[in-house]
Amino acid sequence: MVMEYTHLGNSDVTISRICLGAMGFGVPNEQHPWTVDLETSTAIIKEALDAGITFFDTAYTYNDGTSEEYLGEALRRLATRDDVRIATKCPPPDVGTREQGFTDGEWVRHCLETSLSRLKEDYVDLFICHWWGDDCNMDEVLSTMSALVDEGKARALGMSNLFAWELAEYNARTEERSLHRIDSVQGHYNLINREEEREMIPYCESHDVALTPYSPLAGGRLTRTPKHQGDSLRGRIDHIGVSKYGATLDADAPIIERVDELAQKYGVSMTTIALAWELTTVTAPVVGVTKPGRIVDIVGAFDVKLTEDDIAYLDELYVPHKLVGVMARFGR
Repeated sequence: MVMEYTHLGNSDVTISRICLGAMGFGVPNEQHPWTVDLETSTAIIKEALDAGITFFDTAYTYNDGTSEEYLGEALRRLATRDDVRIATKCPPPDVGTREQGFTDGEWVRHCLETSLSRLKEDYVDLFICHWWGDDCNMDEVLSTMSALVDEGKARALGMSNLFAWELAEYNARTEERSLHRIDSVQGHYNLINREEEREMIPYCESHDVALTPYSPLAGGRLTRTPKHQGDSLRGRIDHIGVSKYGATLDADAPIIERVDELAQKYGVSMTTIALAWELTTVTAPVVGVTKPGRIVDIVGAFDVKLTEDDIAYLDELYVPHKLVGVMARFGR
């Protein structure tokens, strides 16, 4: 198992081709009641570092800030800052933030500076807009994000949960105004949700924007056969996952069964097959882990070379899906 490394889009940030997602680290809350404590989080992060993973993703909103706190504490114990890459995300400005007295740009700055305080770091390597409402002042947001790079508080910029036309528009604005461009997109992409293939993936490939998708294992659904979906704690109580995948169970089940078939063919886990497929297309998937011992299956994806026939076998049963999660929030 040898980790691969690459550049984040057109930036000078070098990343591992697996990003460890930290949404599962922190104090459980109503949104994420299945998260793990600091000790378990630290053990998983150590396994990731030992396997060559240097890229870590968290967010301002994850578990009331405790995800950032856990990640920062573990990395300070286990790694040198120059050897790791940290990404965090800010939630959108909205009516509530404006009522608190923040302009849209001030809110973005507040979020990053709060995240840095939780992480106990001076900068992040990637600062991402988590999702956006239609009423955001994007010129102000883009200007503030670019200024944060100039100030050394972020090295590169990203967007999450948006459409290709929006990304094209935002990067056109950054070019017109000589701002730092968007070098990374974090969208929803896996074997049972492939809507990013319509426009976002072709756009990013042609414009040198890194693809760092979330949910490459579909919240665990691609790691076990349909009849065992409730075996994990998250599988039993994750209402967000149900809202994303519950309506397409019948369409998705045959694809998941094929992942299992190829796992048996290659003598590896379903996790390994699902990620081997993902890595044929994207730059670095963001993979969440809540149990020690799972990193070996994740990194093992680099050892499995799926054939064209394998990929076609996994691809052929997919049917178009409606947008779910944040992407469905605005009724678009």
